[in-house]
Amino acid sequence: MIALVGIAGCFFLNAVCSLALILTLFLMELPPWDGSAGRAGLWNEIKEGYRYLRSNSEMFWIVSLSYVVATVGAPYVTFVPVFATNILHVGPSGFGLLMSAPGIGATAAALWLASLGDVRTNPYWVCALVLGYGLFLGLFAISSYFVLSLFLLVSVGFCFIAFRASINTSLQSVTPPHLLGRVLSFFFMDRGLWSIGGLLLGGTASMIGIKWTVGVAAVICAFAAAIVLFMFTRARVRPA
Repeated sequence: MIALVGIAGCFFLNAVCSLALILTLFLMELPPWDGSAGRAGLWNEIKEGYRYLRSNSEMFWIVSLSYVVATVGAPYVTFVPVFATNILHVGPSGFGLLMSAPGIGATAAALWLASLGDVRTNPYWVCALVLGYGLFLGLFAISSYFVLSLFLLVSVGFCFIAFRASINTSLQSVTPPHLLGRVLSFFFMDRGLWSIGGLLLGGTASMIGIKWTVGVAAVICAFAAAIVLFMFTRARVRPA
């Protein structure tokens, strides 16, 4: 689309597509808002949700792992244009393919998870997906071949969505209904860390270069997953 209508045209099409989302919000039938809880009740509910999440060590550590990935791993997408221009030397069409590759992997992961049916994920599976995410992201950081980079980004997108969906499923499987919203809010709070991570990675890239920055971020994600996996294994072995 950038090659056809330019960057400004893409922003305009993006804005037009948002109108459809706004329309769906108007069509939704929502219950009336009840604001009787008050500020004190809100904070009590937040603390209650945190206490429950903290009491389940496995869920607490995989949510913490998602914070690490959101801070140092997920912001890599901000720097894909730099890879396209300065490293892979591709034009607008190549850049579009690079940006689409994680989405292709994410769609494949969503379809694959849906095909599994009613299968409960476990923390070990989540850690394995984050390890894969770090591995593929690290290989992408050092790749100088366009086709290989496309494949690696597809794999990155697959692992990312699969791991997030697995955490979501795990939380909804073990959390009591009256605490579900509060516990899930702690998980989805990691989206706010993406912007902070982009600032950190951008500052680091200005000092050591973009390839080293993304490579180090990939190592941090994999190392964090390995630590959590070790803690789970030790906790399982200790009672035995």
